[in-house]
Amino acid sequence: MWTNAGTCTTCATGNYVPDDQSACIACSTLNSNCMTCTANDTCTSCAAHLFPTGDLCTDCFDPGCATCDVSDTCSLCLSGYHLLTMGEATTGYCEGCEAYHPACMTCSGTECLTCGMGYYADGSMTCKSCSNTQTGGHANCGSCTWDASAGKPKCDATDATHTGCEWGYYLNTDGGCTACTNSLTTLSPDCALCSSDRNDGWAGWADPTSGATF
Repeated sequence: MWTNAGTCTTCATGNYVPDDQSACIACSTLNSNCMTCTANDTCTSCAAHLFPTGDLCTDCFDPGCATCDVSDTCSLCLSGYHLLTMGEATTGYCEGCEAYHPACMTCSGTECLTCGMGYYADGSMTCKSCSNTQTGGHANCGSCTWDASAGKPKCDATDATHTGCEWGYYLNTDGGCTACTNSLTTLSPDCALCSSDRNDGWAGWADPTSGATF
């Protein structure tokens, strides 16, 4: 904002008013990572994973931290981390989701939210194998999704990337994988392809490398 005398009194966010009030100056001139600043050339907020100290932006001490304050306490973590708590209070530290399970990709303070290929999250603090029948998975299942309404995982349908039910199996109505029964599968078991509505008919051949069907 300019006065009648031609001096600047306020600036847009990300800029500051210099002592001579001549024009607005970008906070990034103080430091390339400075996002907001005050009139006395002090940076007040920085880009992700940095915190302000005077006119400088300093790395947050925690590698999993996305936002930290001037006391270097983390308030927001990067994806793949969560704020560690102690009782009802947060500690200001970020813990990697792999602490729950090596396949855990994203998490909260109480549960693993998403898991890597071949695993599913069921609301607990771990990831479970899609193919481990001992923990509720389905044999011959390469990828699956938790079905909250059924209270169990459902295998994904087979596609060209070999995810879901393995080649030679189809997705049944129970969310598991059933072997194709057509006698032609014995000619090339690695290329067997069938569908749930034609489990004892033939739905085509599939190239196991490219996934092309014919």
